[in-house]
Amino acid sequence: MILLGRQAGREELTRRLTEVAAGDGWLAPDARYEDIRTALLPLLRRLLAMGLLADERWLRPIRLTPLGQAAAVAALRARAMRPRRTLAVGGPFRPDVR
Repeated sequence: MILLGRQAGREELTRRLTEVAAGDGWLAPDARYEDIRTALLPLLRRLLAMGLLADERWLRPIRLTPLGQAAAVAALRARAMRPRRTLAVGGPFRPDVR
C-alpha cells in the first residue's frame, strides 16, 4: 500500500513499515527497526524476480511497475472483500461466526 502510486527509499519504506506494524500490534515488544529491514530484503527480491519492481538498484527508490501496481491493488481488494472471522477488530477468534 505504501508503494502504490509512488516510490520510496529503503530507509523511508522500512521506517513506515515499522510504524505501521508497531501501531497495529504486529511487532513483538522487543522487535527493532533492523528486524523489519532484514525481513524486507527477501520480499524485494521476490518482487524483482516476478517483474513487479521497476529498475531495482540499491541506491534508487523502490517503485512498482504497472503490473506490480495492479497486483498490489488486486491483493488489497481481495483482502478487503474476504469474509471476516471476528465480529470486531481485536475481538476473539470465533470460527463459528461468519
